[in-house]
Amino acid sequence: MDSHRAIIISILLITFMPGCADRDLQFSYDRGLWQWEARTQISGSPFSNATVKVQIVGDEKPLRPDQLALVQRVIGWLPELMPQIVKQLTDYDKDLKDPKILREQLAEPSICLVEPDEQPSHSWSFTIERPSRGSAFGYHLEFVDKEFKKIWAGN
Repeated sequence: MDSHRAIIISILLITFMPGCADRDLQFSYDRGLWQWEARTQISGSPFSNATVKVQIVGDEKPLRPDQLALVQRVIGWLPELMPQIVKQLTDYDKDLKDPKILREQLAEPSICLVEPDEQPSHSWSFTIERPSRGSAFGYHLEFVDKEFKKIWAGN
């Protein structure tokens, strides 16, 4: 019963938290992946998908207000950060300099928060899959607030 109560509390927090209702984020918990998930639209996406998945990794306890606030800030920053994200991707993998390859071979953009080292949380990553390179292959761009830290590729 506690897990159901945690889900209801988290949904209420998301629904009534200022700014969250603007983006219609409806989180659900995936017990197999140990994460909360939601989806939202991103404007001006250079990828084939204009939807971005939001993932908050952790146990099933209610999401914290600082995690929800960071998600809202990141979603708001994406239009500003997208040129930098594309630049980092194309610098990291020269094949992606071709906009057609970038658009056709990259899929499932995600904003990911892991259990934070600090409270309030400021670290997040933008990940995007490249299915043509393997089933679980993707690029991971790590940020602290709006500051890019590093990019790496792998599972």
